[in-house]
Amino acid sequence: MALTDQKSIAKALIKLNLTTANANAMAAATGVDATLLAKVAAKLPTGEALTPQETDVMVASICCWLHSWIRVINEATSDIETALNYSLWPIAVVLALCGAWALDGAV
Repeated sequence: MALTDQKSIAKALIKLNLTTANANAMAAATGVDATLLAKVAAKLPTGEALTPQETDVMVASICCWLHSWIRVINEATSDIETALNYSLWPIAVVLALCGAWALDGAV
């Protein structure tokens, strides 16, 4: 993996607040090897080169987090759409009645 790609991924993990203290919890949440993720967390601040296995764990961890975020966003969007559908139909009925009254003069 190119060094620039590794730096981008490392920045993403830093933004996720990956530290040696929480590496085990993050590994459990994402289903990756806790030992390797702890090594990645230790190497990120120093800029030390990662082994291919550590890079794989780092990428897998980010992918799992992204998947989780996308799922949460999709569920929230679905809930919002459902709420809007239920709350907007009375307004649609009132507007239809007003339109009929305006066009025909009688409802």
